[in-house]
Amino acid sequence: MRTSRKPHAPGGVAGAVMAWTIFTTTFLWTPTMRGFLKPELSVWSVMGLQGSGREGSFWMFPSLAALALFAFYLDGRGRWRPLFHFLLIGWHTAITAIVLYGAIAAGPGSYFEGAMWGVRVPLAALAVPFAVFLALAILRVRRERSHAASPARAAWGAIHWRTLGVAVLLLPVAIALFQMGDGIGWTTRLATAATIVQWILLTQALSHRGASTAL
Repeated sequence: MRTSRKPHAPGGVAGAVMAWTIFTTTFLWTPTMRGFLKPELSVWSVMGLQGSGREGSFWMFPSLAALALFAFYLDGRGRWRPLFHFLLIGWHTAITAIVLYGAIAAGPGSYFEGAMWGVRVPLAALAVPFAVFLALAILRVRRERSHAASPARAAWGAIHWRTLGVAVLLLPVAIALFQMGDGIGWTTRLATAATIVQWILLTQALSHRGASTAL
């Protein structure tokens, strides 16, 4: 017998986990876009890897960002769940381990620093939400694997094209703003804000469920 399920947006634990995933993966997209559009402002340091512009380890940012978008796409399809679960748990495990390692190895004086916004947060304080959301991601996967919260399936082509189009249109806006400014000023901050909005739109467009398919 063929039945169909109405697709639904993730709610509860699943929704919270994916919202946190969008937030954390934003830190892959912003250095990616700065590296391509304003390389002289692109400076990073993660777990002993550091550089500037598009040199050396820079390519880990666009590579991981592309992998993250693929994970959002799989989540929206409700298919290939083992692969999606692997990517989801792998990401949250990795970033939680990085934060915990930094907090323990460097001690109380270790900070996450976002020079663009003047943000400086102790890694010890960040370790708590990262650990909590890792636990929630594991809970989400366990619930899905036990069929307690199985997602509806959607067609492979069920992308929200209008949202994707808006994300693409933000590219020339970011380019123009980056080119208008020198150093870290209001134009580069606006450009970075545009790339943050762009990332949110990209994840939403790809994770869109569209119409359900017969099971």
